[in-house]
Amino acid sequence: MLGYFGGDNALAETLMGPILQSPDPWVRAAARTGRAAFAENAGDTDLLRSDVEAAYLDFERIGDRWGLSSILASRGLVRTMDGDLEGAMADYEQALALSRELGSREDSLQIYVRMSSVASRVGDFESAKAYVRIAKDQMAGQPQFTERSLFADAVLAIALWMSGDRDAALALCADLRSRTAATGDGPMPEHVVALVRSATGYIGARSGDIVTAVTDLRLSYPAAVSTKDMPIVAIAGVGMAALAHRLGEAETGAIMLGAAARVRGSDDMTDPAVSLVTGDLRAALGARFPEKYSAGKGLAVARAVAALAPERLRSAIRRHGAEAGGIEQIHDGLPVGLG
Repeated sequence: MLGYFGGDNALAETLMGPILQSPDPWVRAAARTGRAAFAENAGDTDLLRSDVEAAYLDFERIGDRWGLSSILASRGLVRTMDGDLEGAMADYEQALALSRELGSREDSLQIYVRMSSVASRVGDFESAKAYVRIAKDQMAGQPQFTERSLFADAVLAIALWMSGDRDAALALCADLRSRTAATGDGPMPEHVVALVRSATGYIGARSGDIVTAVTDLRLSYPAAVSTKDMPIVAIAGVGMAALAHRLGEAETGAIMLGAAARVRGSDDMTDPAVSLVTGDLRAALGARFPEKYSAGKGLAVARAVAALAPERLRSAIRRHGAEAGGIEQIHDGLPVGLG
């Protein structure tokens, strides 16, 4: 695990070999659980899938409730990306029951937020909002959960928007921007800025508030890249694709959407945020959409990450700013030379 944390994947894989041959199923399963987390961050869904399944079988064989709770949450994520939403919800429900038995409150909070995502994907936005609110109620008044509360509210904002409660979504976005603004207490962690401002930027783009969307996304993209967590980069990329569409840059948007799939390691078309932007870009491009999407998805990871940079939309942002008479407000602070 130290090899993975240190970025020496070759060393880590060499050391993993003997561990995975251990006669002790717990040792094998624990090692695979750790490696699966790194595979998820790298967008390596094939390795993630194989490690999760193997670890699940070993933990199930020995009846390790802690291991099963952890790996079921990971398997729920894999099934979500694969479009098996019924299976994903079943995994999360079982993981939640086990985490409650073990008294693992932090794990339970994360599972509730993931269950909200699954509910949104099947169009059950009332349940999606309810799951997030359960998590928020359990975090209320506890400073150690400040970051998780921000994540939960970002998920809730998207669920509110998708359910048609646009005023509540926009109000929550404004609140989130205030809570993630730089203060004298020090900068917000990058993963918080990336996830929260990607959500608010996506909603800004969908609502037609270009100035706000640009402001949010030029914060979320570099923060996401700094995390080196590819699923987070992909979330920022979906917001960028939504902005590209709103700016009339459908081809660039389709490339960005494909690039987001590349870094995520999955198309993830059951995500309503992805699905809506896909529908918009497909309508705009017609038969050209698959070509442009495939072009983005076919990029090497580093180039796919660069393809999602706000810099790619600089000309369109300038043009929009000139047309709106607010070029200084829109353009000020855009990153230069990204990618």
